[in-house]
Amino acid sequence: MLSRQFPLILATMWSVVLAGCTMCNDDRPAVDEKVGTYGKSLGEAKEGPSTAEELRLARQRFIVGSQVQLAEMATEIERRAQDKKTPIERVEALRKDYWVLVEQRGHVLDSTDQAFPEALGQFEVQVNTIREQLARLDRGQLP
Repeated sequence: MLSRQFPLILATMWSVVLAGCTMCNDDRPAVDEKVGTYGKSLGEAKEGPSTAEELRLARQRFIVGSQVQLAEMATEIERRAQDKKTPIERVEALRKDYWVLVEQRGHVLDSTDQAFPEALGQFEVQVNTIREQLARLDRGQLP
């Protein structure tokens, strides 16, 4: 009996911890900064005299870090969608911006060496746009 309940208890505890972390007002720059750093290291690996292994590792760090970032943003957007005070238009705008961010992530990963800095810059601008919209919602500044 306990063995069947253990995964449920563990999952519940994890969701409470995760929910507690996403609901605190810490402006959450850590993941964004890590992803930006991973992107910059990927760009440096493409620019400098690096081995194929360094480029592969830099790309892998960006892939994983940006995937975590996307999951975190989706969670934050959907959490705000559950709040009855949040206008549906604002939620839909956030969701649309989120999918633009997903597309831009793909552009960063698929970019050529020459297009990489611009693609990464657009990705970071979109991250900042979504973060600002979420912050405005938190401050009660509705459209």
